[in-house]
Amino acid sequence: MYQENIDLFSPYKGNQPYIFISYSHRNGGEVLNIISKLQQLEFRIWYDSGINPGSEWDENIASHISGCAYFIAFISDEYLASSNCKDELNFARDKDKPLLLVYLKDTKLPEGMSMRLNRLQAIHKYTYARELDFYQKIIEADGINVCRVFSNGRHTEMSGSNHSTPQTVPASTEIDHAPLRETVGKRKSMASLICGILSLATLIFAIDGYTGLDLIGILSSIAAIILSSSAKKKNGIVNKKSKAGKTIGIIFISFEGFAFVVALIVEIVKSSIF
Repeated sequence: MYQENIDLFSPYKGNQPYIFISYSHRNGGEVLNIISKLQQLEFRIWYDSGINPGSEWDENIASHISGCAYFIAFISDEYLASSNCKDELNFARDKDKPLLLVYLKDTKLPEGMSMRLNRLQAIHKYTYARELDFYQKIIEADGINVCRVFSNGRHTEMSGSNHSTPQTVPASTEIDHAPLRETVGKRKSMASLICGILSLATLIFAIDGYTGLDLIGILSSIAAIILSSSAKKKNGIVNKKSKAGKTIGIIFISFEGFAFVVALIVEIVKSSIF
């Protein structure tokens, strides 16, 4: 047993089993994003930015395909238009490497290539509504986990051991909108508190019968309740400030309503007397 760390955003360098990534540079942005997520899931990944300047490109690519334990090809129209990409895929097949085809788009293979590849594992990325499901499918691909460093103490067996235990995808691999929701929730909660405070202020200043201020207080209280209700997080947990704002709104809308009725009666009585 020994300790191993994955160097994020860099091609793997070492003697342990790794995945060779074959892709068109025209799909580079999307593929590099997938690579970074797989590295976060502790897969050892090699891709062509790991080629040293001045080295023979063909020899380097061939050497890393020969040395890889798994081969993933990201299929697209751009991939099929690249002779280099098709050469990499054919070489991996000749070397009898475990292969996984990831279709970035709905791509129609030429008949000859379709005949050769139709029995290979394939994942159609564009069909998944959630990234989480897509990465879970990659993890479940046959034989791929031999290239993974497992997170239990960040230890891995020496080369040659077979890690076939299914692993779940951490929630962090999905695009996380929680910080944005939390920020919006906090702002709404703060707004509800302000409305509650405004309700209290108008109640205090409206005691002498200013019905206009009472109406403002009622509207402020209603706004406090609405904003507090909409400030819930997606998982159903209510922010403490939001709950406080809602409680204040409910209490003071009762007082404001009562004060408004009393003030209205007083105004009617005053007008009838004078």
